[in-house]
Amino acid sequence: MLTELAQQIPLPAAVFSATSGALETANPRWRAISELTTLSTLSTLSASATQEATLTRRSEFFAALARAAAGEQPSFALPVTVNGRLQQAPISFFVAPENTGTLRRNDSVLVWLTPANHLPEDLSEAMERSLLRHRQPITHPWAYLGADGVYSYASPEALAMSGLRGDTMVGSHFVHWLGDQPGGRLAAEYIQRGLAGENLVYERLRCDDRIGENRWHRLTLTPDRDPSGTLLGLFIVSIDVHERRGAEEKARLAENQLDFERRSGAFLVVDLDESMRVVGWSPQAEALFGFTEQEALGQTPREMGTVVDIDTAEQRIKELFAEPRLHTKSVRTENRDKSGKTLFLDWYRSVQRDPQSGKLVMHSIGIDVTAEERLARTIELSTKIDPLTGLANREALVKRVKQNLAQEKPFALLHIDLDHFKKINDYRGYAVGDQVLCTVAQRLVHLTPETDCIGRLGGDSFVAILHLDADATPDSVISLSQALLSCVIPLQQFDTFSYTVTASAGLAFAPSGCADSVDVLFHHAELAMNKAKAASGNCIVIYDESVAKALRQAHEQEDALRVAVRTEALSVYFQPLLSLETNRIVGGEALARWKTPDGTYIEPETFVPLAEKLGLIHELWAFVMRRACALAVAINTGQSQTCPISINVSPVQLRFPNFDDLVIQALKTSNCSPQWIAIEVTESAALSDDTAYATLHNLSYLGIKCGVDDFGTGYSNFSHLKNLPLDTIKIDKVFVRQLATRDYAIVRGMIELGHALNLKVVAEGVEFVEELDALKTLGCDLYQGFIASKAVAAYDFAAMLNADREHGALEAQQITRVSA
Repeated sequence: MLTELAQQIPLPAAVFSATSGALETANPRWRAISELTTLSTLSTLSASATQEATLTRRSEFFAALARAAAGEQPSFALPVTVNGRLQQAPISFFVAPENTGTLRRNDSVLVWLTPANHLPEDLSEAMERSLLRHRQPITHPWAYLGADGVYSYASPEALAMSGLRGDTMVGSHFVHWLGDQPGGRLAAEYIQRGLAGENLVYERLRCDDRIGENRWHRLTLTPDRDPSGTLLGLFIVSIDVHERRGAEEKARLAENQLDFERRSGAFLVVDLDESMRVVGWSPQAEALFGFTEQEALGQTPREMGTVVDIDTAEQRIKELFAEPRLHTKSVRTENRDKSGKTLFLDWYRSVQRDPQSGKLVMHSIGIDVTAEERLARTIELSTKIDPLTGLANREALVKRVKQNLAQEKPFALLHIDLDHFKKINDYRGYAVGDQVLCTVAQRLVHLTPETDCIGRLGGDSFVAILHLDADATPDSVISLSQALLSCVIPLQQFDTFSYTVTASAGLAFAPSGCADSVDVLFHHAELAMNKAKAASGNCIVIYDESVAKALRQAHEQEDALRVAVRTEALSVYFQPLLSLETNRIVGGEALARWKTPDGTYIEPETFVPLAEKLGLIHELWAFVMRRACALAVAINTGQSQTCPISINVSPVQLRFPNFDDLVIQALKTSNCSPQWIAIEVTESAALSDDTAYATLHNLSYLGIKCGVDDFGTGYSNFSHLKNLPLDTIKIDKVFVRQLATRDYAIVRGMIELGHALNLKVVAEGVEFVEELDALKTLGCDLYQGFIASKAVAAYDFAAMLNADREHGALEAQQITRVSA
């Protein structure tokens, strides 16, 4: 056991002999520390100063082992080097308790090193659990058998229960003590199986000498093995379960008595001859059915109307009379009494020959089971009803669809899902959400024809099974579906507020001749509903192959993006930012590019929102940030004029509480100066909430420039915009296009507003000379677009910047010469 513990402890640990000091086992953590391996080495050392100190420590350690084996708690510490740091680390000692019998072998002592100067609580708990696994809790009587079947230990409770002394039981074979006990032979068989390696639990009567009577005990037999799997012995734990067994027996007797009383009150006998006429009618039959004996004799069940499915009943009776070997058959039937009340009876029937007349007579013994049958039907019905709305549940809907497909009835499946229902639960609570679902269910039922079925799949999803009669057309089904969808919309009034919901729906027509297409049909309706959701909701989509193809392509694109982001299979390109005054490169913008394996380019306007939806936006941004920082370091190191690289940040990231920490970490990892990076956000993101506001201020405080991208496309709050730590605003290309037609008003206003806020104004998407001339005239500061350069790879951007810098240096030299 100590060997196993030494391997389990998450600290340097070993097992030593307290007598010889010999190392019995050590885990890899112990062997990895040189001071510990020296401590456990038994070779003789020469008497140098260092070796003398080692011998002294070893002598003190051996003495501590001896004290631990004697039951003391010795104190011993050792100077060790852990993680490059020298520290005094105490060594803890552990000896298996005395009452573990043979578990304490060869005076072994478990020791472990605690570099953090404390024993972690989880280690203490792990040791305790391991001990309990090997040594059962001693609150119940228990004993330990060696592999040879000889008792090597018995707890005081076990000895008291058996009335024995330890010296008479320990050392004897188990068979010696089981011969005269109740169930002793069976117990011996179980112990033999336990010694063969089986884990067993069984119950038997055994004498408890403490109270002088036989009592029921549950015995648990657990084999004990060493780390190699060799069987060492067997733990036997005995737990008194007499009260529990007694309670179970009383409950069983009470149930039998109750069943007898319930059934005996409706016990009846009916005899029929081969012509199915009544020839015997007991008083209990008279009381249950309401027919007197005179009324019943000579009549048939069909004439009296006592059996609901009389055709099936008569067929069974004929078969029973016709069988050459006469025997008893049981069957449950639905019956009616004289007043028409429904009854259910279990019949036990046998055909015998009447000794007087020699004719065959069928004796039917009936037991009234009406109450339990009604209860069973109620329970079965409850399993097919949604408990919240009272509609059919998923199981009932699937069963109904299976029946329709098997009968080849034409029908359609309408899958309705409420739009934005999660917001109701989040903001109003689940109680209000349940009220909304119940109201929607009532409206759907009210509008659904009686021949159709409406049910709830779960959550906020409903399904309508719409039957198609001979006159029905797809258009009429669509009209009914639209009416069902429209009935959801009217205002719902609650105690303190009102609420309006909309819904999306998918319609799938059942294919003809496809009896095993239940799952397919539900799936098609759901796919169509998902497409309706994607189309902004509050509409119906009819399933066809184009729906499946579009959704399949969407899923494939999602999977491809996951792979591309996590394998860094995307590219980052950089578009130069130029000064309108000097026409020189003063910065760049990092732009992600995604080329799929089939060579298709996916625009950022498509895959960035998809990354946000899939939760990949942080990974995508981190990838772009690493590439941008790498370029910024390459082009700005040792330069007096910096060329910052701007990176777009999505609203999702800006609202992330620790986003500024992610930026700081990226800068540190790449050794990039904050002045070499700029952050661009949209107006809506910059003004979204307090978190975004604080994040921009934190980034600005670090020295990172911040700008507003696509300015003019949102709804700016200029008073808040003024308080943001911005350096630039970027005019969206939509407004730049207006300059070619000499529509200057909006762009002029934006430039004047930016300058009034002391901001640099950037125009993006500049492609034509007319646009560039107009921007110069209006006083715009910076621009980017195809007229200067498209986005290029990092290497090409660096080459373009170097050429621009060299050209600028030549111009500066020429100006200097002219001035001189």
